[in-house]
Amino acid sequence: MADIDPVIAMIRAKKPRPFHWNGLTYKGFDHIYEVGRAYGIRSGIIAPIRPGGRRRLSISLDSPYEIDGTPAQIADKVAALGKFAHGLAGAMIARYDHRSKLEVALNEDEKEMLKRLFGGCPPHDLPFKLRRGHDFVRITLTNAARKLGTNNPDTAAALAWHLGVLT
Repeated sequence: MADIDPVIAMIRAKKPRPFHWNGLTYKGFDHIYEVGRAYGIRSGIIAPIRPGGRRRLSISLDSPYEIDGTPAQIADKVAALGKFAHGLAGAMIARYDHRSKLEVALNEDEKEMLKRLFGGCPPHDLPFKLRRGHDFVRITLTNAARKLGTNNPDTAAALAWHLGVLT
């Protein structure tokens, strides 16, 4: 189905750009559109992003109702998606190719704080639990997040855990 889906073809374009899709996009491919409608998706906006290097990702804002797809609306939705992505993961930059490089880059304080964050400890409790100053904890978390290519310590903790750096 992916070979004939018109939206996937637009995503795979050499120079993708943000675009709006709806039932008209699927003219002649009604059977594919009906599958999405069965799940409550009637239209959407696709925004390609480049997280760094040659990698490409696409963010899709799907909607259960018709989106008109005017340039202003697309720009507004893409800006909202950009703010969401930045708040969630910051600038997604692959800083380390191997886990061993990342493991060496993070010092013991950073690893301990990220481990506790991932374990559910609220950031404001870290200074008390680790017997460190608030500024030290704030700066350490900021540095750890930057090393992982994000500006959000919670995202950094999840990335470090999934990369196997926190044991």
